Amino acid sequence: MADKRQFWFLWIYIFWSAQAWAEEQIIDFPTYHDVPPFVVDADAGIGLTHELAAMLSRHSDGRYLFKPTVVPRKRLDLMLDQEMPLVVPWVNPQWFPNMPREVAFWTGGFMTDNNAILSPATLPVEYEGPVSLAGKSVASVLGHRLVGIDVMVSGGKIERLDVSSFWSAMKMVAVGRANVAIVPMSVAKYYIVRRDLAGVYHFSIKPHSAYRRHFLVTRDEALKIFIQEQVARLREDPVWKSIMAGYGL
Repeated sequence: MADKRQFWFLWIYIFWSAQAWAEEQIIDFPTYHDVPPFVVDADAGIGLTHELAAMLSRHSDGRYLFKPTVVPRKRLDLMLDQEMPLVVPWVNPQWFPNMPREVAFWTGGFMTDNNAILSPATLPVEYEGPVSLAGKSVASVLGHRLVGIDVMVSGGKIERLDVSSFWSAMKMVAVGRANVAIVPMSVAKYYIVRRDLAGVYHFSIKPHSAYRRHFLVTRDEALKIFIQEQVARLREDPVWKSIMAGYGL
């Protein structure tokens, strides 16, 4: 009799496990933010994008499995045109001006960030608008558009020094080869903590620009509701705050 009960318990367990597995929906979780702290090591699954995908998967209680991938921005644009649900983290509606409203759902912001103006702590620069950088050199990532500053670069009033990465821009300032660097605050904080650079840089009180990071969700009403619910949860979740702190944020 005991063997029979054990058999039925085992059968029920296998049945419900199979049901849970069958119902779990794999959701692509692409990002073009391929720099720390968002992606530290894509192959090893290290970075805030992987941490966030894992947390959302846990919060869904088996409904979703979020699969993080790193893609170029142009490829992401192609993915958004396809008939499949996506959740894109770390983005802002202003960066997708042509995204149709009937396709895109924007959650509330879940992270505040800005493009910080960094200068040497020994030669601090306070940013009061593009004119305040006249006669100075600005290190920035090649291809990044600097609103208000690029016009002055074209007019010869600001020297722009293009580099391959935000970390390279920060190094240019640290060694005195640039007066300022423009780097996302989240990126700068990560490097300062991880490379023990406290006291090396001065952050201008006023950034070049400020924004909030949102989720972009497409083509699945239930998924949209779930992700929007997670925004409020992330803002208050002590576990998520602890994870962020581990990346210097």
